[in-house]
Amino acid sequence: DSDDELDGFGYKEPSDNLILPCEEPMQEEERNDNTEEGNTKQERMRLIKEGKAKMVEEKKRQREVCLVKHFTNQCLPCCLIESTEYKRVLLTSQENKLMKEAIKAQKAEQKKYAKEKDEWESGKHALRSIVAEIDSTIIETGSVGGTLLTRFAEKGLKYRVQVNPIRGSILWKMEVPQIGQDPASVSEVPYILFVLQAEEFCDLINSGSFWDHVHLVQDRYPTFTVCFVTNKLMNYINKCERAQYRNAPNFNSWKRPPVEEVLCKLATHHVKVHSRQCADEAEVADHIVGLTSSLANCRFR
Repeated sequence: DSDDELDGFGYKEPSDNLILPCEEPMQEEERNDNTEEGNTKQERMRLIKEGKAKMVEEKKRQREVCLVKHFTNQCLPCCLIESTEYKRVLLTSQENKLMKEAIKAQKAEQKKYAKEKDEWESGKHALRSIVAEIDSTIIETGSVGGTLLTRFAEKGLKYRVQVNPIRGSILWKMEVPQIGQDPASVSEVPYILFVLQAEEFCDLINSGSFWDHVHLVQDRYPTFTVCFVTNKLMNYINKCERAQYRNAPNFNSWKRPPVEEVLCKLATHHVKVHSRQCADEAEVADHIVGLTSSLANCRFR
């Protein structure tokens, strides 16, 4: 007996184990599809690996670009990031950096010079710029010299002991040092002072040469203010008068000079001529030092 059964028309139903003639090509095609799918997957994996490698390379290039940007502060195309070109660009960027630093230092130096120049021109360093030129006879004769130089040193003021055109005088100058490209400069202070011991002053008056001395000074320094400082004048006159009174026969040659009349005439008949009577050497020194400070500062008022 057969396992196949006949249908209503007398045909047999094929069994499940029956292999049809077209089934083998279909299985082959399915195997080919699986092979192609595997190849496609491998190709995809290869492309992914290549993409990752390109990403790594691109990140490396980007780091190099950032390094160059750090030195150049500008964007550079990736084609410049080659070995020799990169070194050249890096070297150039370092040179530019050094140049920028040099320009910055130069500007800072110019700013410093400008500030220092403004300070000198505004009178901030006036006491550092004034110099008193003291005639050597003031230091060598009399008792004023030592005290005077001590006062100058205590106040930090500059002075020079030299031979002045007129004996017994003190002149002043303003000296500004070189600042940057500006050369050093020296200017005269239109003021002249004479330190006269009491005996010397009285001798000039009694001999009638005091006014000649005044005219000589005014002719030589027509725009200057003139000041005569006397030391212990009235003390000297009083001492001589007392000695003359006590020992009249020995003092017949001494005559009291008209100092009050001369000093009054200086104030009323002569423009820019002054006098100052000091009681001792300390007062003389303090007057000259104070006058030096005033002359330095008044130039900028």
